[in-house]
Amino acid sequence: MALTGLLLVDGDGHTVEPKDLWVARMDAKRWGDWIPRTVMEGEVEAFYVGGVCRGGGLELTAKLAGELGMTLADWKAMLASLERPGGFDPHARVQDLDLEGLDAAVVYPTMSLFYGPNDEIAALRRELAAQSETGSTSPR
Repeated sequence: MALTGLLLVDGDGHTVEPKDLWVARMDAKRWGDWIPRTVMEGEVEAFYVGGVCRGGGLELTAKLAGELGMTLADWKAMLASLERPGGFDPHARVQDLDLEGLDAAVVYPTMSLFYGPNDEIAALRRELAAQSETGSTSPR
């Protein structure tokens, strides 16, 4: 705000949820296969909810990489290059905001975008409850 006199807000920030967020915090007896989980399929991750692959997986990843003229190794290296601590650590996120000259961010979950169809209200409540338990919130 000091540079321009305007409040600058990132309106489409994303957080990358810990891979064990739901498995570690949801009641397996109650939710069973509906608990979102990450599973390795060969060299790549697949994201399952309700027993259905909702994202990733070897077949889809290989297809996407191929369409971009990339190998699976290239694809994995590209994804690794995008990982930043500010994607999952709220204190590092504030440092990233400072580097970018931003005052605040509206932050959305990332992986749960792949988890539908689902009862959206219940899923949001579970997501927020799990994140609040990890302390992954920031005053900014």
